[in-house]
Amino acid sequence: MRKAAVILSCLVLLGLMLFVGAADGRTFSSKSLPVKHLDAPQPIAPVQLSAGANDGEYLLAYDTGPMVYDPVDDIANAEWGVRFTPTQACSLVYITLVTFQPAGPLSVSIYGDDGTGAPGTLTAGPFMIYASGDLSVQRVDFPAPVDVGNSDFHVVLKIMQANTPHPTFDDDGGSLRTTYHAPGAEWVAASNMDMVLRAYVRLYGADMTAPTVWHMPVGTAFSADGPVKVTASISDLNGINSAVIRYSTNGGASYQSATMTLGSGSCIGFIPAFSAGTNVKYYVQVKDNSPAQNAATDPPEGLASPFRYTVQPGHEIKYDDGVPEQFWIESDVYDGNAFGVNFTPSSYPAVISHLRVLLNDTTSLVLAIQADPGGPPGDVIAGPFVVSADTNTGWADVIIPEGAQPVITSGSFFVVLYWQPSSPSLPGVATDTTVVSPNRSVWYDNAYGWYYFDLGNFMIRAAVQSPTGVEELAGSATPAQYTLEANYPNPFNPSTTINFSLRSASRIELRIHNILGQIVRDLFSGDLDSGRHRIEWDGRDNDGNAVTSGVYFYTLRTNSSEETRKMLLLK
Repeated sequence: MRKAAVILSCLVLLGLMLFVGAADGRTFSSKSLPVKHLDAPQPIAPVQLSAGANDGEYLLAYDTGPMVYDPVDDIANAEWGVRFTPTQACSLVYITLVTFQPAGPLSVSIYGDDGTGAPGTLTAGPFMIYASGDLSVQRVDFPAPVDVGNSDFHVVLKIMQANTPHPTFDDDGGSLRTTYHAPGAEWVAASNMDMVLRAYVRLYGADMTAPTVWHMPVGTAFSADGPVKVTASISDLNGINSAVIRYSTNGGASYQSATMTLGSGSCIGFIPAFSAGTNVKYYVQVKDNSPAQNAATDPPEGLASPFRYTVQPGHEIKYDDGVPEQFWIESDVYDGNAFGVNFTPSSYPAVISHLRVLLNDTTSLVLAIQADPGGPPGDVIAGPFVVSADTNTGWADVIIPEGAQPVITSGSFFVVLYWQPSSPSLPGVATDTTVVSPNRSVWYDNAYGWYYFDLGNFMIRAAVQSPTGVEELAGSATPAQYTLEANYPNPFNPSTTINFSLRSASRIELRIHNILGQIVRDLFSGDLDSGRHRIEWDGRDNDGNAVTSGVYFYTLRTNSSEETRKMLLLK
């Protein structure tokens, strides 16, 4: 694959960054640093923290993994530093860093802060180390824990020999915590990146630090997909005691609770399914195991400013695992750059009504629905649609208007994403790193054509509906049996409504036959959840032609039953 700049998502890795801070108004000078991309960027694996009441190791980190290095500013006696902000009094126990070739000596020193965000008074060191330069995570233990209290402190690396070894940095925007000092010059803050250097501290005193919790907002849910899964990354040095989802519908002030199951570094829960058009607001709340029962919510405002989504009709087809572990671009130079995902509906005909893509920037791009001729994406059948996310690291949605929604009667289709010529490197497109469904995600440029993307799945999704629009009837108890109800009105002209109930989730077929037993219309074929459902027949056959007056039969077939009823069309 041609060089594709991968940008590790700082939000997904937030479980690693327990005290992440944004730029906080420090005013000393900053600069954008010249960088080169690493040949083999390596994401840093999650760190397991100990869970002692007062002596747990706690991680302070602001980077998202090694992506670039700076060959220009690594001169002899130059210094690189990272400013850390603890939330409680603590001692610095060890650091980790990642360096790029060749190996060589570095010195490490700990400083206080001078009040402007630059290193101040020397606290400990210097300590000599030998950096590996092989992009591995290297641990550096100090002879004894360094008491840094609850004030900002700096860990500073000094380059002993010019251009060896190179500190590494992420490439997704700086927090102004990484600082640089050339010999004889003033300290400056890196404005475009964070050095891959992390501090492990040991708190002293009672734990008054709230857990960390982060969740990728749902954005949109679909009526035929059942309960909405909510996964959150969580961490705390004393461990998590409980996690719940608090949700409300249609502007209601009363919130319901759904208990989340705790796992290693995450929790999972479900918001119940609701019918199309329902507006849902929710937030995640977690409490730790400390005596203080410290609590945190995501979003941080909790009840005051919850996440929101609207339930759309239909079923969403997706091949990603829902975890945006990386963000990719094809190139930083425009050359017809494109990503695509191949979709196969579970039943036909399928009306494509909604497109979504997860992005890490609000810059606009273009989505198009294209035919699948059995190879690369073919002709455009709908679009192009210009879209953008409302926030950094958010979903960009296209709701296709009725009348413009393409209908797929067989086979597969592509959703293709094109960058704008004016912004070939923005935004990044989210991917997981688990190949849930191989040979679905593809990428393109003019020099190389179309290729399969085999490092995960692009988080591009499509929602489809039956042309007849199966509607789920919310608010009723789970039926005791499978039931096909009488249609209404009956007789009818030109349309009629059919209700049916499913005791449990099932694959169903609902078909219309004439008196000769010939299939007139395939109303629906696919998977539905338990509950009551409603579907309308518009009096047309599979070719879209209005049928003649007469007696017709409708048959519901499920995994375990089959039932037929009669209706009369009078014109």
